Amino acid sequence: MRPNLNQSLMLRDTGGSISLQDWAGFYIWAGWWLRHSANDRCRLIMFAVAPSRRFAAAFAALGALIGGNEAHSDNVDWESLTAIPVGTKVFWRERSLKAKSGFKRLDGTLVDVRDGSVAILHEDKKNGNTTLTWNEKKLVECPLSLGAITARLNEQYAVAAKLLKDASVDVNQNWLWTSRREAILITEQTSFRRDADSIALVSKQGSEARLSEALFLSEREGRGKVVMSSPRSVGAAPTYPLVIFDGANAFLSREAVNSSSTLAIMDRSEYDEEMHNRVLAVASARIPLEVAKAEQPPETPPGLEAALFSLPGDR
Repeated sequence: MRPNLNQSLMLRDTGGSISLQDWAGFYIWAGWWLRHSANDRCRLIMFAVAPSRRFAAAFAALGALIGGNEAHSDNVDWESLTAIPVGTKVFWRERSLKAKSGFKRLDGTLVDVRDGSVAILHEDKKNGNTTLTWNEKKLVECPLSLGAITARLNEQYAVAAKLLKDASVDVNQNWLWTSRREAILITEQTSFRRDADSIALVSKQGSEARLSEALFLSEREGRGKVVMSSPRSVGAAPTYPLVIFDGANAFLSREAVNSSSTLAIMDRSEYDEEMHNRVLAVASARIPLEVAKAEQPPETPPGLEAALFSLPGDR
């Protein structure tokens, strides 16, 4: 269902609180729809140009999270797990009456992948090494993560999940703890984090989280749902459901990132003739695209221009 957070969330900074603006709602829809509709048959691409792109990529990433949560399926997570290279370190939680939180945090190394199961070596100095087996059923009961499950991250996830629930997003706990990444964000990381740390999202029920917390951000190897990378260090990367290019410079790294959907966000000042020609070159291979009536975008806010189209899956 198309997210409508404008009625349930507010923005707060040092100057006070305001309602979530229409332009933010549009970018949330864009991230949600592009992630929600990602598929192997075609590639979805949206270009958005506005007087300022500050915070735009952050709200698009928030939409991608909501779309990924809705699209969560245990089969997809199993496919994602079996694609992880042998030798990768993974993390999980198990219930424990002795632990204050009710869970103990464990880790191991993926040592074998076979049809229907994976083997993980858990090293324990006290009790010796143990090889554990995960199948699809166990993955549902005990999700695996690619990043360490620390007490601080547990608390951060709980804060962000409560905010989304108060905003009428039905957060799937299995999705929350899986290793699945919903988007990669190509941006200037320092300025993006500074901006995302400077404002908070507040629900009508009073729950609050910094925008950076609500995005479940991670570095390339860390735990999280939205992976950040700079245009200079994209390098070889796995395929993501959605890539968000925050600025014209970020879009120039397009060939280095594999994704089912693409969102390129630019300031009007950086959308010059050269960039326009690049967009036309991409759009020249477009194929017909239909957006279901229930998924139609909100009205484009004044000053914001957007183009959405589809390419064949191999482009």
